[in-house]
Amino acid sequence: MSAMRSVEEHLEAVLAAVVPLDARPVAIAEAHGLVLREPVRAANDIPAFDNSAMDGFAVRHADVGSASADAPVALAVVADVPAGSGEDPRLEPGQAARIMTGAPVPSDADAIVPFEDTVGGLADSLDVATIVAAPRAPGAFVRRAGQDARAGDEVLAAGVRMGPLQCSTAAAAGVAELVVSHRPRVAIVSTGSELVEPGEPLTRGRIPDSNGVLLAALAADAGADVVLRATIDDEGTSLRALVADL
Repeated sequence: MSAMRSVEEHLEAVLAAVVPLDARPVAIAEAHGLVLREPVRAANDIPAFDNSAMDGFAVRHADVGSASADAPVALAVVADVPAGSGEDPRLEPGQAARIMTGAPVPSDADAIVPFEDTVGGLADSLDVATIVAAPRAPGAFVRRAGQDARAGDEVLAAGVRMGPLQCSTAAAAGVAELVVSHRPRVAIVSTGSELVEPGEPLTRGRIPDSNGVLLAALAADAGADVVLRATIDDEGTSLRALVADL
């Protein structure tokens, strides 16, 4: 009598017989649930440009480094930079630009003062911003270009299944098309003369096919296309006939 094989040995034997499915390109909108066949590399820096992490004022840190509630610093507001703006307003010493979250930081600024660290906040920011709390250092509340990834960096490895976060990552990296594997087509066949479909009347000796439902759901969760779920009796010809019809 031969020794029983372990689960790991069975898995190794199954995987050794598996042939990788063909790869195909798909648009990112169609990639959810599929498995990457090739890595995804960033097409652009993430972020693509220096941008503000807060609603507030773009400033020169040297102008406001000593600001406090007891010694506020007033700056002339000379520009407005909303999100999506392509403007790069000039800031002289003593000047600031009102800025929204995600907007590009002016080249002359090196820190952001949130509205919460001013006397009037957004409501009192048209002409003068009065700073009552200094940014901790140059670069405060500035998200630098490329701090998360640089163009060409691998952001998703081959073999990754594309869930919501992975799809978002590819989109942020400026990638419109991904190379993925075709979905595996899976048939779930439960064997047993005692089995009936869930909901059918149970006669003596019969039970619902719960395992078939379980396996089909697990296969679908793993990304498979379940093309059949069936039950057959224990007669040897039933399985052969079912496979012949697939």
